[in-house]
Amino acid sequence: MRTCKRLSYLTLLLITLFTATSCMEGNGNYQTYKSLTGSIISDSNKKYLRLDNRSTLYYADEFQSYKEGDRLLVSFTINYDQQTNSSYTTVTDVTSLKFSLQNTTDISDEKTDSVIGNNPIYSVNSSFLSLQGKSIIYTVNPLYYGSNDNHIFNLVRNKLASNAVKSDTLKLEFRHNKKEDTNSSTLKSYLVSFDLTSFLSGVSVGTTKVIEIKYNLSTTENNKEYFTYTPTE
Repeated sequence: MRTCKRLSYLTLLLITLFTATSCMEGNGNYQTYKSLTGSIISDSNKKYLRLDNRSTLYYADEFQSYKEGDRLLVSFTINYDQQTNSSYTTVTDVTSLKFSLQNTTDISDEKTDSVIGNNPIYSVNSSFLSLQGKSIIYTVNPLYYGSNDNHIFNLVRNKLASNAVKSDTLKLEFRHNKKEDTNSSTLKSYLVSFDLTSFLSGVSVGTTKVIEIKYNLSTTENNKEYFTYTPTE
C-alpha cells in the first residue's frame, strides 16, 4: 500500500482542467495554458511533459529535474512563431507542482480495512479519468477539514463489500484517513492520481467497462461517481 501526504500549498480551486488565453504580443503569437495535468517521459536523454489524453510532447528546461513518470500540475506559455522542432513543442514561463501517483489497493481482510480507514471528506472539487500513454489514470482533488498535513488518501477495491466484483462494473472506494487529527474548521485541499491499469488491462477492445468511485462525504451530495473506459486498440 502506497500513501502520500497532503501538499500544504494547494489551493481550494486547484484544478481548472483547461484554461487558455491567446494574444498577439510583440513579434510572436503567444498562448498561455493554466492548470494542466500530465506526466514526465524520457526520450533520448531528455525529459518531456505529456499532457493527459494527448500525445504532444512539451519541452522546457524546468522539466529536466523530474523523474520519468512524475505527475505534474503545470502552467506554461507557447510562442507558436518560435517552434523549430516538429517532434515536440517548446514552452516557457513554466510553473509546475509535482503530485503523487499511487497504486490502487485491494482490501481482503478487516485488519487492512481498519488500517486504511474511511473518514469522511467534505466534497470532491474535481475528478477525471485520463489516458497517459497506455496507462489509465484517475485524478481527484478532494476537500476535507483538518488541522495538520498528515492525512492519507487511498483508492481501494473493497472485496469485503457485497457485490464488490461485477462483470461490467469496477467498484472502487476513495478512502481518507485523518490519522487522529482533531476536527477543524480549516478546509484543505489535496491532489492525487491513481493508476487503474492493472484493473482494466483485461478489458477487450470495443468493450465498455463502467468504473464506480464511492466517496464517504460529510455533506448530503451524491456519494458515487461513474466513468466509462472503452479501449480502442
